[in-house]
Amino acid sequence: MNATGNRNAPMVVFGVFLVVLGIVLFGFQFWDVDIIGLGWPLFVIVPGLLFFVGMVAGGRQTGLSYLAIPGSVITSVGLLLAYQNITGDWQSWSYAWSLVAPGAVGLGLLIAGTREGEPAVRRTGGWLLGVGLLFALIGEWVFVRLIGIGGNGFGPVVESIVPAGLIVAGLFVIFSRGKRAA
Repeated sequence: MNATGNRNAPMVVFGVFLVVLGIVLFGFQFWDVDIIGLGWPLFVIVPGLLFFVGMVAGGRQTGLSYLAIPGSVITSVGLLLAYQNITGDWQSWSYAWSLVAPGAVGLGLLIAGTREGEPAVRRTGGWLLGVGLLFALIGEWVFVRLIGIGGNGFGPVVESIVPAGLIVAGLFVIFSRGKRAA
């Protein structure tokens, strides 16, 4: 892609967004869909996905891969809101926040580090993603299983995963520290 094409890419993405949004809104009018009641999380999900579209549309231009970070954060918030809107499980925010930060931030860094060829960024992203998932599991276990608040939770599987995960993490820490000291 030439330099002019790279400079016009954000405007093309924005133009495509406007056209798609217009078509969707016409479709909602035609089929009489209650957009506010049903699809309002799309107003969060779609802008998040546009960051990924911008990243891909920019090709391998240095730095554009970092659009994956806000894209991951905004899209994950939208997906969580969609889940909560469908299920009514609004209490899940008591533990689901960690899927957004640090989880989605880590996912964005993992994507960006992989595309940019930066192992340190990729490694940091992997760690943040893992910490976010671990916080969500532990938070779900504490709020839903121990305290009895926080909605439906992830299900009975978490009752086994959290303690087993903590044991595995503890063994990893114990044995990996011994190898580094040697």
